[in-house]
Amino acid sequence: MNLLKDWYVNSDIAKGREDAWLDDEAFFRWRDDPSNYEDKLKELRVQRLLLQLTNIGDSALDLQALPQGLAALLSKLEASSRDKLTNELRK
Repeated sequence: MNLLKDWYVNSDIAKGREDAWLDDEAFFRWRDDPSNYEDKLKELRVQRLLLQLTNIGDSALDLQALPQGLAALLSKLEASSRDKLTNELRK
């Protein structure tokens, strides 16, 4: 909940004012527009995935299984998404 509050309070609507958190109507207006927090959610997804991959690095058996896991993931994707992901992985 604190993360959501921080995002809102630091938004263009609240302009850093802590008391803006008490304005339910303004908060719901902000919440109803996903563009206000989409980038923050993307970053959380990246952080979560990085943590999971870092944990895989702690286990030799998991590292051995990683290529199979990636192959299974790629097989589930449409060709355009698969190509895009493959290109990103090569960077």
